[in-house]
Amino acid sequence: MEPKQTSKGMPVISQETIDAVVGRYSGRTGKEGTDWGLHLTEIQKRIIREDPNLVKYIEIIVGKYPQHLHNDMLEVAVSLYAILEWQADCNRLKI
Repeated sequence: MEPKQTSKGMPVISQETIDAVVGRYSGRTGKEGTDWGLHLTEIQKRIIREDPNLVKYIEIIVGKYPQHLHNDMLEVAVSLYAILEWQADCNRLKI
């Protein structure tokens, strides 16, 4: 059985979680896929509302790079947050 957390307490992302996220947002499960961009927008709004210190940190890191990379870097940061959150929910619910 795979560990549910790293040695620092972060969720370990399972292949099942990756498959579920890709399936849900790509439409490969036979159901119509939900737009990943809309999902990330909702998560971004929640991060801004619930975790302003994380927002400041992301702004500091992203701000070190050229402006034309900012949107892509923010998408990566929010996507990473989304998959970690999804896995944490699965672990909490023992899925």
